[in-house]
Amino acid sequence: MNLPFHNEDKSQLINAVFGNYPLDYNGMTVEETKVARQEIALAQLDLIKKEIDEVQTVQTEDDMRDVLCDILVTAYGLPYRLGLGRVAPIIKMMIAYRGDNDQFPIHRSLTVRDVYLWTMQSRLPPQERTKYVQHTDYFHETQEPEMRKFLLEAFNNLYRAYLDLHRNTAGEYKENEMCDALARLVINAHTLAFAIGTNIDRDMDEVCGKLLSRLARDEDVAEETIEFYKSRSIETTKEPCEEVPGRFIIRCTEDGVYNATGEEIPKLKFLKSLAHQTPVFYELPRDMNLVCIPKTTEEQMNTAAASEEGGE
Repeated sequence: MNLPFHNEDKSQLINAVFGNYPLDYNGMTVEETKVARQEIALAQLDLIKKEIDEVQTVQTEDDMRDVLCDILVTAYGLPYRLGLGRVAPIIKMMIAYRGDNDQFPIHRSLTVRDVYLWTMQSRLPPQERTKYVQHTDYFHETQEPEMRKFLLEAFNNLYRAYLDLHRNTAGEYKENEMCDALARLVINAHTLAFAIGTNIDRDMDEVCGKLLSRLARDEDVAEETIEFYKSRSIETTKEPCEEVPGRFIIRCTEDGVYNATGEEIPKLKFLKSLAHQTPVFYELPRDMNLVCIPKTTEEQMNTAAASEEGGE
């Protein structure tokens, strides 16, 4: 199927397909709306935290690419689920507010404006991508310590953005500050993808396309999937997917235990179709010998942030 053009639109589609719709706050009081938004935000943040933790345990570039796409799908889905609009315009406003792009460098030769042009506007023509490809070549032709430094810088910025996001959500719910931190998290996820030399647009196409393969592509596949789960003691049913016409969602009709693994399957859980596929990423132009990112604790990140604030 043809996916939406922009990564944010892809992510919103994925969230809607899997039942993560925008909050319906009609009839709610202001306080009730705030509480409901905070609950949704905290649930999304739990997913983001697990995905960030995975970044520190990946073994291959493809694992890293898969996790970064998962982070973006969840991050883009947060304001969508809260009914707050899109992330990309927030980033554009951040850049405009900062003024001179050199005031907010991500790396000495890569600014947030570069990242925005390269990623958030999405799919620049080849001639406009030239200078960004040159940036990529620069990072991967340097010695390993330089690569390690850039990767760690990108990851630390990603983690700091997550901590700010959590701080402005879990305690006193501060929506403006939360959106600012979310925009920085998205920027730094793109930067980390940039650091390993991958085209995040192509990777998002691959990951989102394969996520949608969890839907049964037609009634025949839906019936085969239902019979498959029935043979494993799981009762399911099919329902048309409104967001992707012609495809079907397979759901569990009652609580059960998957006899092949012993996994408990709750009622209404979305189950993968038999036609489900895993992402197959395009081959990177060189062997990156991915530098592993050391495990970083929240305490270490908070200490580093406090130290930076004290030096200002």
